[in-house]
Amino acid sequence: METTVSYARLVRPAIDRVYVGARWGARARMEAFYAERGCTLGAENSFFSGVLPGRCPPRRLPTA
Repeated sequence: METTVSYARLVRPAIDRVYVGARWGARARMEAFYAERGCTLGAENSFFSGVLPGRCPPRRLPTA
């Protein structure tokens, strides 16, 4: 069996479950962290989704 296929089939699902469980376990703390800064969960995803596809002029970047 190819190494990549073995990893993808056996290891990755377990890692994904642990990651999702950890994120849900920390959700209340993360919501408080974001609220202190005036943001909502997912603000970093919106920010990086706008920055990564290409250059973005500074005036278009969020202030948060």
